[in-house]
Amino acid sequence: MKHIFYILFTAVVCLNACAQTTSVPYANEVDSLINSAVRESKIPGAVLCVVVGDKVQYMQAYGYRQVYPDTLPMTISTQFDLASLSKIVGTGMSLMTLVDKGLINIDDPITKYLPEYTHYKDETIGDDRDQTVLDFLTHTSGLPAYASYTELLKDEPLASPARRKELLLRYMATCKRRAPAGTDVNYSCLNFISLQYLIERVTGQRLDDFASKNVFKPLKMKNTCYYPLGSSPKPHTIIAPTEKIAPYDPSAKVPSIIWTGYKDIQYFNRKRTIKNNPCYEALVHDPLAREINAGVSGNAGVFSTAEDLSRMAIWMLNPEEKKGPMRSSTLRMMMQVPEGYEAFGRALSWDQSSDYAGCKGSKTSSRVVCHTGYTGTSMVVDPEKKVAVILLTNRAHPSDGGGVAAVRRAVADAIFGCY
Repeated sequence: MKHIFYILFTAVVCLNACAQTTSVPYANEVDSLINSAVRESKIPGAVLCVVVGDKVQYMQAYGYRQVYPDTLPMTISTQFDLASLSKIVGTGMSLMTLVDKGLINIDDPITKYLPEYTHYKDETIGDDRDQTVLDFLTHTSGLPAYASYTELLKDEPLASPARRKELLLRYMATCKRRAPAGTDVNYSCLNFISLQYLIERVTGQRLDDFASKNVFKPLKMKNTCYYPLGSSPKPHTIIAPTEKIAPYDPSAKVPSIIWTGYKDIQYFNRKRTIKNNPCYEALVHDPLAREINAGVSGNAGVFSTAEDLSRMAIWMLNPEEKKGPMRSSTLRMMMQVPEGYEAFGRALSWDQSSDYAGCKGSKTSSRVVCHTGYTGTSMVVDPEKKVAVILLTNRAHPSDGGGVAAVRRAVADAIFGCY
């Protein structure tokens, strides 16, 4: 009964008008693949963007932006919760601009910037060296994958936003590591929340403010931000969201704390569901980002469009010709697996060949970088083939049960196989 709207409205695929009508060799195949995923209720809808060289070659919207409580068509201007793709678009890019300016050295121990991370000693795993910034960028710090916000807040359920961040920082600095630093890869949201706190400590700015000025603005990413609620410059002001945001699971809980500015806090009945909140569409899906970091988080929180991400992709494919947030040499370093870390398959924030790199398919070059987001987003950039594929879906709507892994791989193969 819960999914009755989804079943009714995905019985017939809604294929929207294409923004780019150029005939391309893969068009029929990718349209068929994505339409089938919509028809089979794997996703409500999607936006596909393909960049070749320095231009968007193909842009298409499929299916529905929303199927509950109302049915609304997907459009190419839909703004998506990028989930873990935020690790690249927001945190990774921001940190590398600081590397580019000489304000951070990735080989430095994390304690140089966050002294709370006093060298963690654990005889049971043979830990014998400091964790470096590079370890966090490559998910080889040894930190666990995640943390429970309910556990963090169990003794202080009404903690202020600043206190919530303190609690998470203390946990990350002292929790048991899974392996010695630099010896194993363990994909972890805590790595990039650690890097968020590092960026904020070094710059004296919140991550959203720094990323907006130093990453999004230089790339003219006008529809990319951490809190897409109208035109408010502060996170989570309680006003109606834009009509272009793709929502997620409407049965999720409203966060226990929502900022109405820097100082004022509004608490909600935890039994209320997001579908009863007029702003549920614009609240970040990830629990740590939503409950602990008030929507501005190193692991999640960025909302963006396919067009904006194409601007980033075009710069990445043409860094010598296009202006961007950092020098081309720093970008190349970001897109390479560092020496000594080849077995892990991780570049600096980007993935390349780890177990999580399935979205790239099997027909890219060895220089490809990629990343996915839990909500159904993905970005694949191949600097050798000069091709990028951006596939944004609302997999987690109307319930957290959709699946997009197979269609990601198939779409990537269909496109990269043509180049």
